[in-house]
Amino acid sequence: MTNKKLSLKDRALAAVTTRQAVDAAAVVAAPPAPPKTGPGALMAHLAKESTVQRENDQLRTALETWEGATPARKLDPTLVKPSRWANRHPDSFRTAAFDAFKEEIRLSGGNVQPAKVRPSPGTDGEFEIVFGLRRHRACLELGLPLLAVIESIDDQSLFAEMDRENRNRQDLSPWEQGKMYLNALDSGLFSSMCQLADSVGTNHSVVSRALTLARLPQVVVDAFASPLDLQFGW
Repeated sequence: MTNKKLSLKDRALAAVTTRQAVDAAAVVAAPPAPPKTGPGALMAHLAKESTVQRENDQLRTALETWEGATPARKLDPTLVKPSRWANRHPDSFRTAAFDAFKEEIRLSGGNVQPAKVRPSPGTDGEFEIVFGLRRHRACLELGLPLLAVIESIDDQSLFAEMDRENRNRQDLSPWEQGKMYLNALDSGLFSSMCQLADSVGTNHSVVSRALTLARLPQVVVDAFASPLDLQFGW
């Protein structure tokens, strides 16, 4: 091992190298210095503004995808009532199909597909079903909140949406459909069968056949185990 004393030159080089390393570390650790000139400050400000503007544009684009959408809310099913044109016979809630439907809602923790309601006229905090009567009945029996979209619409719009939704789902019996049409005509919601058919967007002959079933004498209806068994072809 050499105990040779460093020369003056070597000691000077070592001091310079150490100082450079310290200075380099300080540069890495220190935050960037703010610009000292007017143009530099302006450029920094513009860069920051550009970033904020870009973020605002991204948020605006995301919001536009939801523009016009009506959010669904979870409602207490006891505050939701069937409309006066409700088209479900009590027998429709005593079937194996409804039991399976209710079990599906129970396993899901509620109805996944929202029902639609409107604020109940003349009441505060209550709602009237536009469509989704089976979903409401299942949630009511299970003690689960009803997921629903709320929209203020008039009586004719309510009736038309309820009819279209039921026909698209194809789970309303012909007799129930006929009774719904007959109720709408008897209550004066529509002035004629033709106006009713045009309003709900279906063929006049379909409405006519449904009304024929609904107007069958009660003695004929009683001959069946359930009026839900009645079919158009008969």
